[in-house]
Amino acid sequence: MNQINLRIEANTRELLQKLEDMNLIKLWRPFGISLDPPPGINGDVVLYESKEEYGPHRLYCVACNMTELDLGTHDDYEDFLIPPQKGKVKPCYLVVCHLSRAEIEEKDASGTLCADDFTCFDLYAGSWETSMFTMPTNVYHAEYTPKGPGKIGCFFVTDSRDNAYLPMGVLKNTDVVIG
Repeated sequence: MNQINLRIEANTRELLQKLEDMNLIKLWRPFGISLDPPPGINGDVVLYESKEEYGPHRLYCVACNMTELDLGTHDDYEDFLIPPQKGKVKPCYLVVCHLSRAEIEEKDASGTLCADDFTCFDLYAGSWETSMFTMPTNVYHAEYTPKGPGKIGCFFVTDSRDNAYLPMGVLKNTDVVIG
């Protein structure tokens, strides 16, 4: 019987880069437009999509530089994975509305939409316990980054590759201010 003794290596960036260079793993990191999206957009790039025979799964990197709030939703679940941000990055606020589309539109039209109808938090200011969560189907939400200079961070989203973001359009009678 041949016996080998494996040495336990430290989990370092260099080790993972070596494994990626050998095509044994794929690191999650921003590239393309997710490195520096222009103001007013979310620069997202697909890291991979599953082959059709294995189901419609995808993973993509999002760098939020949306400087205006536009609530939207997805037809299916969306998983958020927020890595620690190296260095100082601009905040990325996730705004989650507690209401259905009909309720949002009704309260917006009547001028009764209020701060209690929303939760707003900085995706990048959390800890490991807050770094992964799922957004259920048809929850209206938006990512927002304040205008001005600063490095844009990123997060990762996994969902069905056929899951589209459906913006509801700008609120007509309500100006949402963050901060």
